Amino acid sequence: MSGQEIKSEYEKIKDKISYNDFLKRMEERKHDYEDVSFMSELDIARTIVGEYINEENKPLSEANEVHKIRKLETGHDNISITGRVLHISHVKKFTSKKGREGKLANMILSDDTGEVRVVLWTENIKFLKKISEGDVIKINNAEVKQGFREDEVHMKLDSTIQKLDEKDFETFPKYDDKITI
Repeated sequence: MSGQEIKSEYEKIKDKISYNDFLKRMEERKHDYEDVSFMSELDIARTIVGEYINEENKPLSEANEVHKIRKLETGHDNISITGRVLHISHVKKFTSKKGREGKLANMILSDDTGEVRVVLWTENIKFLKKISEGDVIKINNAEVKQGFREDEVHMKLDSTIQKLDEKDFETFPKYDDKITI
């Protein structure tokens, strides 16, 4: 891959960010994605470009509209959900059928209408450093898929998580971290 391909990607957003800032973001992302074997520098550049383009080109439909957990249905895509993190699993390593290594973690998210399992893949594991059980979070740009027992929310390559002020969500179930024996 050449620097010219990356420069070509940058040209698409040159009026929104300086080239030096673009390269700094590339370096930050390389660090974020160091465990993601299939992310090339060009993929990282395209991800950054996509963030800037998507900001202005959001469809007028329900993209990233916040959904209540009880209303989630298989097939919903580009949705946002807000909830309290009730549980975060340990990160597990796996090898795909194609031989690629990856990571997987799950968390249980709850709002005032129900609970849902959220699946974090290799590229999303980095978010676990910023959140803890009991936090109220918003997940953006996720997809609802049929799980083993019920619907699950799957994070995608460009999904994000933001921590919210729990005072704004007093109707959400409280987190109880009592240790049972």
